[in-house]
Amino acid sequence: MMTTSVACVLIIIEIALDLPPLHEVPHPGPSLRTFFTAMGSFTWAFTGHPIFPTLQNDMVQPEKFKFSIFIAFTTILLMYVPVSLLGYLAYGGNLLDNVLLNMPDGPVTYTVQVLIIVHLLCAFTIVINPLSQELEEILNTPRHFNVYRCLARTVIMLLVLFIAETVPHFGSVLSLVGSSTLMLLTFILPCLFYEVLSRTESDHCPTRYPEIPMRHHADGLLSNMMRENNRSRISSVSHPCNQL
Repeated sequence: MMTTSVACVLIIIEIALDLPPLHEVPHPGPSLRTFFTAMGSFTWAFTGHPIFPTLQNDMVQPEKFKFSIFIAFTTILLMYVPVSLLGYLAYGGNLLDNVLLNMPDGPVTYTVQVLIIVHLLCAFTIVINPLSQELEEILNTPRHFNVYRCLARTVIMLLVLFIAETVPHFGSVLSLVGSSTLMLLTFILPCLFYEVLSRTESDHCPTRYPEIPMRHHADGLLSNMMRENNRSRISSVSHPCNQL
């Protein structure tokens, strides 16, 4: 977080110093295509829901997870909005997928690139961990350190490297994934699963809501997902009924 914060401050300063008169920069109006492209990028920037259960399960005080999420999303918003606005004002229609490609070469740009690399090296292990654990569950890999875990995670890293090096114009791929699968994982499925869990009757939480038509379909989907992860440690995750 510290490296990203410093990088955003440096980007804002560099763009502000490079800001030309607004009448000299073309600023095309929005269109249907640019709207959905921007929505995909926006969703990607604020997504993290696929790894939230793992993060909450590993917290010392998982009941404070909602506060940590609020602080994290607020911080991200305060960092991304100024960079986006200044980038569009400075470069307009010439703004590239990566604003660093628009910035002039120099010590500031090189410093930002190093900070972003450090951030990726530190954060990637957190992002890739749920996928690695899922693959280890499928392969019945022992949970302790062993050669099979090393091989499984090495294969995942090689696949990620292959995709990163072979897929051109990754900004378009980012927008496509953000507006399709991540839109479901971020805005739709969490609400649906929360609704199903809140309507599920148990000893400590009676049903509080009437039946809904989609519940049976969602119940089946949720049950299948929970069966696939029946060995995960979920005892520390709060039941949604306790938060109502």
